[in-house]
Amino acid sequence: MRPRVTLKVATSLDGRIATASGESKWITGEAARVEGHRLRSTHAAILVGVETVLADDPELTFRLPSPLGGEGGSRSETDEGAASALSTSGDAGAADVPLIRAASPPTFSPEGRRQPLRVVLDSSLRTPATAKVATGNTLIFTAAEPRAIGAAEVVPTRTEDGRPAPDAVLHELDHRGVSSVLIEGGGQVAASFLRAGLVDRIEWFRAPILLGGEGRPCVAALALAGLSDAPRFRRLAVQALGDDLWERYERL
Repeated sequence: MRPRVTLKVATSLDGRIATASGESKWITGEAARVEGHRLRSTHAAILVGVETVLADDPELTFRLPSPLGGEGGSRSETDEGAASALSTSGDAGAADVPLIRAASPPTFSPEGRRQPLRVVLDSSLRTPATAKVATGNTLIFTAAEPRAIGAAEVVPTRTEDGRPAPDAVLHELDHRGVSSVLIEGGGQVAASFLRAGLVDRIEWFRAPILLGGEGRPCVAALALAGLSDAPRFRRLAVQALGDDLWERYERL
């Protein structure tokens, strides 16, 4: 068994998560971002690559509309941008590797709802100790020699080409009782999990703008030998969110 994996992307019509310079706030509208927070609230963990952390400094928490109006929950940012520089796959577990620091206790929203565990793939430990995700309730998977990063827990893991392997990451998360993971970026992280056949669902928020070939793609190279090797999904639903579309897919 492994955690259920959902890939969430927020893109232009042509599948770009940011301009060439990295600008991404905001590609989609407010309604799409609210649904993105709902998705966060239904997953046990949120996973990003270190490039997303460096570009956006996200909190990776959820904030939901209050029944009384306004917003409840923790202040948060969404991660529509920052294609990650990581690429992963590999071959043996790392559950027995000593950890450098125990993670802080889970955090909760003001309504008492548990915030998801935050997971960062950071092959060379570039996450700043001042990053919002370094304040606790965070695992940083790395191929580097472990060292303290704020209050986060640094987890040495199995690698391929010097980078954390997706299946090793999921193995460790399963070992810790994590049942579901929401991947939010960037393109290299998305591609690595797709190449490994580890994405079960896709939640795709698509805005009616075009960023062109110079924009940053939501999925990096998959190294396909042919069309028959392409990951395939079936569409479950399409919903309008203002001018945006929310497309939902599951793996065949």
